[in-house]
Amino acid sequence: MATTTELLELGSRIEVLGDGESSGTYSVYRATGSGGQGILYALVAPDGRLAALKVPAARGILSSEIERRILAKLPPHRNIIRLLGTATIQGVECSVLSWSHSNPFLRLNDPSMADATAPFRSPGSRRTGLPAMTVIEIVHEVLAALEHLHANGYVHGDVKASNVLIEVASPKLHLPNADFFTAIQQRLYRTRVIDFGTTRSISYLANMSPQDREFVPPEFTPLYAPPEVIRGVGTSRGGPEVDVYQTGMLLYELATGHYPYDHVDPDLAREGLNSMLLEVKRAEAQGVRRPFERRRITEAAQHDVVFAESFAAQRLRDRFYQEVENLIDLATASDPAKRPTVAALRARLIRTFELEARLSSR
Repeated sequence: MATTTELLELGSRIEVLGDGESSGTYSVYRATGSGGQGILYALVAPDGRLAALKVPAARGILSSEIERRILAKLPPHRNIIRLLGTATIQGVECSVLSWSHSNPFLRLNDPSMADATAPFRSPGSRRTGLPAMTVIEIVHEVLAALEHLHANGYVHGDVKASNVLIEVASPKLHLPNADFFTAIQQRLYRTRVIDFGTTRSISYLANMSPQDREFVPPEFTPLYAPPEVIRGVGTSRGGPEVDVYQTGMLLYELATGHYPYDHVDPDLAREGLNSMLLEVKRAEAQGVRRPFERRRITEAAQHDVVFAESFAAQRLRDRFYQEVENLIDLATASDPAKRPTVAALRARLIRTFELEARLSSR
């Protein structure tokens, strides 16, 4: 099969087997990313529609197969990436997915934007947070996707910024910054949750044997995983409350520009599951440490220079960020039983931030 050193030739034709209009011959347009799990290609259909081809590396074949089977069975949802079909690449069945762009948080923090965004960074952060209303709207749509997953018996288990993409109505592979951020500002986008290789059914997680655990990463992505699923901490097998916790971490990260736990040690984001993170998670499970720092939420409020017009007054701005802090605190409760359901969290977002009118205009 193709590897990171064995790229598909640009312009080569790929036969895609799917349903209806998604079937047919696509052309390889560009390799857009590669890593330990494989290579992602942009494909283009004869009518100009874009798609994404995921060619897994050897270590990514299992998760790729799991993702494909889940997406094939899952009823479609506007906030979940769509499986268009499959293509066989050197004997390996590969997923062909609908195309989306990176979310505005990742785009804003691309190294090429560093100088332009430096004045808007909150104190001590190497990254720039998003305007708060944009964060709330993105997280609301992530919760809608998770609610759909949970209703169909699945836990995503790996909710983080890199697994949240944006669909913008444009045939372009790479939107210029002006077009991209104008679309965000005018709310002409849709949030899409991706990467279902870690997704498992709720019943499977509840009943898996010790042998099954080697196929279910108990820590998911360690930095974002709640303490009860980290090895050696707690006994939970990772139900829907995992997704609630990770959504709280996503909200914190997008709003402040800080990684979870970087008030403990900024290097934890790069280290993976090490002994220090394990100790931090143990302390969190006991309720004596939190994965975020409240002060940084307040600091983010002072640097939100593109704040939504309805919250321009300082008094309303402070109240807004207090509610953001309350939501993060609720979602990341150390006791999983105290976390709300994703449906309850989404309902609270709608009620508190008056989202109905904003979202219905999209």
